Amino acid sequence: MTSTLPNDNIRNFDDQITNKLISEIIRDRIKNSGTRFSANDNIADFINPGELEILEKEIASRVKDLLKSLVIDVENDHNTQETAARVSKMYLNEVFKGRYHEQPKVTSFPNDKNLDEIYTVGPISVRSACSHHLVPILGECWIGIKPGNKVIGLSKFARVGFFQDLIFRKKL
Repeated sequence: MTSTLPNDNIRNFDDQITNKLISEIIRDRIKNSGTRFSANDNIADFINPGELEILEKEIASRVKDLLKSLVIDVENDHNTQETAARVSKMYLNEVFKGRYHEQPKVTSFPNDKNLDEIYTVGPISVRSACSHHLVPILGECWIGIKPGNKVIGLSKFARVGFFQDLIFRKKL
């Protein structure tokens, strides 16, 4: 009788050969951990080295299908020859960078001087995206902080500002 059990040498699902798309593999990892993966959530911890490049190719393929569904001649129109690849790269590395890339480290320090006045920094470039329309939102903002028991250095705000919605949710 032939066994249908997986090979005992395979200890991890990711070690198995699969026909799943990389997006499905990443999604399964997130679901198995019980972690939320809504539009504004950072999922970088669930992406292994090299998988972002594979995901970029998968997304490009899907964007190409979207363009075809929009009845755009992606084969003969020189304007759209590399559009799918460019759009994929833009979403992963620019528009949704805060979702797929590790968040910057922000170190806080004790508020030794007992600062209790608002201090501001800006303008800071902000990149985000509308979760409903996938449209990039680019702009600048000023941030006002009233320190509590801890403070962070002003240089950190520009680094944090690049990540979508992070500056509005980060609490010290």
